[in-house]
Amino acid sequence: MVYRKLYFIFIIIYISVSVKAQQRVVDSLLSELERHPQEDTNRSSLLNMIALQYSRVNVEKGIAYSHQAIELAQRIRLRDISPAYLVAGACYTAAGQDSIAIQMYQQALSIAEREGNTRTIGGVSYSMGILYYNRSEHYQALKYQQKALDVFKKNKDLDSRMMIDAALNSMGITYMALSEYSRALNYFHEGIKFAEQYQDYDALVSIQQNIGLIYKRMENFPRALEYYKKALLHYEKTGDQYRLAGSLSNIAAIHDGLGNHEKALRAYREALKIYQALGDPRLIANSLVNIGITYLNLDDVVALEYLNEALKLHHIPDDKYMHGVILLQIANVYSNAAPAVLAQDGITVKQAYNKALLYLEKALPLIREAGSLDEEENIWETFSKIYERQHDYGKALHAYKNAVSLRDSARSSDKKHEILKKEMEFEFEKKEAVAKAENEKRHALSAAEIKRQRIIRNTSIIGGIALIIVGGIIVMLYKVNRDADEHKREADFRSLVSETEMKALRAQMNPHFIFNSLNSINDYIARHDTDTATLYTTKFARLMRIVLENSEHREVSLADDLKALELYMQLEALRMGKKMQYDIVIDPEIDPEHTMVPPLLLQPFVENAIWHGLVHKKEGGHITITIGQQDGMLYCSVQDNGIGRKQSEVINAGKTAPGKKSLGMKITGERIQIINRVKNAQAEVRFEDLEEGTQVLVKLPLEKSN
Repeated sequence: MVYRKLYFIFIIIYISVSVKAQQRVVDSLLSELERHPQEDTNRSSLLNMIALQYSRVNVEKGIAYSHQAIELAQRIRLRDISPAYLVAGACYTAAGQDSIAIQMYQQALSIAEREGNTRTIGGVSYSMGILYYNRSEHYQALKYQQKALDVFKKNKDLDSRMMIDAALNSMGITYMALSEYSRALNYFHEGIKFAEQYQDYDALVSIQQNIGLIYKRMENFPRALEYYKKALLHYEKTGDQYRLAGSLSNIAAIHDGLGNHEKALRAYREALKIYQALGDPRLIANSLVNIGITYLNLDDVVALEYLNEALKLHHIPDDKYMHGVILLQIANVYSNAAPAVLAQDGITVKQAYNKALLYLEKALPLIREAGSLDEEENIWETFSKIYERQHDYGKALHAYKNAVSLRDSARSSDKKHEILKKEMEFEFEKKEAVAKAENEKRHALSAAEIKRQRIIRNTSIIGGIALIIVGGIIVMLYKVNRDADEHKREADFRSLVSETEMKALRAQMNPHFIFNSLNSINDYIARHDTDTATLYTTKFARLMRIVLENSEHREVSLADDLKALELYMQLEALRMGKKMQYDIVIDPEIDPEHTMVPPLLLQPFVENAIWHGLVHKKEGGHITITIGQQDGMLYCSVQDNGIGRKQSEVINAGKTAPGKKSLGMKITGERIQIINRVKNAQAEVRFEDLEEGTQVLVKLPLEKSN
């Protein structure tokens, strides 16, 4: 007999890397901690990072370091210590101590809301949603997942926007656990759009794999296997061990559903080895349950050994769903074991049936509370079969009716059609968008051609009439038109020269910056620091692509320009080899997506702040970029806490060749002059020396896209 299988979905909160790579990161952070004995915010941040990394390789040490971070933050009277409590919650979650994890998350949420720290609010809400999902408290999970999604959508920073697809994915998973497949697909499809928009291929594969799970639950095994195999290839390339094991489990479940039990056992055992190496008790228990169910499908009572072992490992009583599933499968072993096999253990068939009924009675309230219609249906089917074998036909009929009722609710043909409809709508929406864009392009070309023909026709008629009426008027009009055309061409030429100059000026940073970046990549490779080399190369490629794209436009959106500026600062921080923090503060009245600015106008000031101000500081370097508006003008401020202009001039005296000093600043000044000339504006740049560092204020005309 083939039983419907339990499928496990894993949401990874943090970036997944190999255990060895994770340990290298821990060792590097521990060395940095030794070099920084001062009790300050930097040491507090290091303790948090160490705890977070340890949560994946040695959870006990992770918990210990998280408490050190909290205690240090309290001693130095750190105002916002919510990140420390968030990390502690993650460590306790990894240890399976959900109750303590909830306390830590709630403490973090309370502090973050008090301090207005939206990033931490989003992170805590997302983590709590995952925790409550693992406890099978699905409606509580949805509450926090929705809160996280709202925060991520509201925040303007890149990190929050890239978390939107993760939040959508987690909500889809939760609705899937509630057997609400149509709503789950809505969230999955929206998540795919965000993942494609931000080129987050890991998230894209994860969401597609979850769509495969829906097909598996609807018993469309070939379509589900198609999704799973693509995911397996992806995770083999990326080396993500957690998700690789999850893909192996998914594929094994399909083989088991198709009756290929030996193939299923091989894949499940591969997944179990990975989870044992990672030391995650919850996932080890999940794999043992899967193996036990597969042996059950082979009518092998060895299934009981795996299920009992899983029951011992699964020491988290709050996870009602998993607890109930294990009890259900143990009941299936007793109810389907051959009499000869039972006799070997001194158990009669009657005793086996009674044992099975006891396990089912324990499993039913747990599964009901978890809200899984599929597994509750399985419980009632097993009840019905046992009662029928005991010749208690009244109870057998009652149990069978309950199973049928649940089956109609969970997997009706209407639901299958609705899912197919959603898939078709999604594919049609994508095709419709492409067709619409092509149609608009054709329409624009047609309209331009019609307009051109109309102008030619009208000009010909007017010219002919004028020629017939007065020859002298023709000559005069010709001269006037010639002069007007000459003026227009001259104006167009000046504008073209200005635009060309601006493109050339934007390209000035490329040779110098590319040379230094390539040197940095080469240095990381020479030091065998391939992880940092890969990270640097990825960010560098993204920045170059943005610069090339933006160079085609005279103006770009403020959001795109700040994205490039963030990437530039991240790369420079890597090159400096030390911590550099930055903030980007945008006036809520400003819409970054529709506010237009000259590309990379602020970059020379940021570069100047880094390499003339912050590079000479041993620690605590910080840049604040503020965007505001007033009286139709856009105000952009770049403020650093570096050594200041006077001290920088003393340090750099004689180091810069004549004619090269402050080239980027000179270029920016010329760009400001061009803006004022073309737009008849009063743009300007002002410098202000602060007690610590320098502030540059750039005033531009406020331009918005149509």
